[in-house]
Amino acid sequence: MLRFASIAASLAALGVGLFAPAAGAAVRPGSVYGPVSANRALAHRDALKLLRALRLPAESQRVGQAPRGTHGRLSRVPVLGRQARVVDSHAFWRSVQPPGAVLRYVAHHLPPGVELSSRVSGGTSTGVGLLFWQLHPLAGLAMRAVAVSAVALPSGLTAVRLDGAAQWLSPRPGWEQVPAGIELATYSGHGARPGDRRAAAPESRPAVLTSEAARRLAAWINSRPVVQPGAFSSCPFGADRALGVRFLGEDGGVLAQATESFAAGCGTLTLTVAGRTGPALADDTGLDQELVRLHVISSCRADELSLMSPGRTRVAGDPALAFTWRDTSSEICTAPALPSIALLGAHGRVLVGHDLAQPAGAPGVLYPGSRESVAAGFQNCASRPFARRARVRLTPRITWTVPVGRTHPVRPCSGPLTLIPEVPG
Repeated sequence: MLRFASIAASLAALGVGLFAPAAGAAVRPGSVYGPVSANRALAHRDALKLLRALRLPAESQRVGQAPRGTHGRLSRVPVLGRQARVVDSHAFWRSVQPPGAVLRYVAHHLPPGVELSSRVSGGTSTGVGLLFWQLHPLAGLAMRAVAVSAVALPSGLTAVRLDGAAQWLSPRPGWEQVPAGIELATYSGHGARPGDRRAAAPESRPAVLTSEAARRLAAWINSRPVVQPGAFSSCPFGADRALGVRFLGEDGGVLAQATESFAAGCGTLTLTVAGRTGPALADDTGLDQELVRLHVISSCRADELSLMSPGRTRVAGDPALAFTWRDTSSEICTAPALPSIALLGAHGRVLVGHDLAQPAGAPGVLYPGSRESVAAGFQNCASRPFARRARVRLTPRITWTVPVGRTHPVRPCSGPLTLIPEVPG
């Protein structure tokens, strides 16, 4: 059993996802559009249903309140905290079994058909044992959970608290959806100006989505729930980067416009229909990444990118070379998150390179004028040959060879380079 301090660490590792819909969970009709009264009523019914489905040893006796001797230790479930829109149904029991036996019994007799998405277990210095299970969400509910807490009493009995909890979704307005009748869509966007993340770089030339791709994108946007009030997220520093999609009807008129902005750090997705802009929508994967997934944003061509001369820098105290490539076109395109980099000696001989077996991650989306960088860390060895050039390969068709070590000679030791991606500018 984990100590109580480990519970907080476990929750931090789980992050906001502990109280958010599980990744990849299907969004059923009604879960996005509410109404709120229905979602709230569903949370009350589901919490009570979950509580009643929990099982304790046969000799356990239900009591109306926490048994004497608990000293407030069963007043709440620590992992639930004080989350907004949470319904918590609970009941108190008394058992002749020790706390560990009670916890094990509940764990082995969970309600049939219950699908678990996570579990937290712990014990505190005050003698409270806890098991907490998060269940997969239902339409209209962001979180469902069951929990059992047990504490030893001076009488030799065990005080038990059972909980069934559900958190309802705040719905998005029924009008906030891309209407039917889409003929095609166009998208354009801009990145942050290099050197000034708060200033906008040039706008890209509008690109066209086919009717099929436009409808699939509209379906994805229509499935997004609104950002729930009180939800916590950790965001990097904002950058003036934005992407917009316009959905057009048969007559060429604009049916709706979706906009993704990163001015506040995290991506904020909004939808405007007939001049009305609804509340922010959940943007977990990103509008630009959804366009990549639909094969709408294509890979960068060699004539759309340029590589800047590498600069000498340091990463965690070790020497490194910073490589930066830039989108010089008027298009939005994608490039690998990590390139292949090799340092070359005389006559083009490879002295050291990056291990290509390492995962490269999701492709980066480049906007006109925006940059993406990677630092290649190495160690200097006085007995090694000088590196004269660096070969940077983004794709088989995009390869640059540039000089290095003009002002600070580079004598790389043997072994792979350490590549560290930097934040796009």
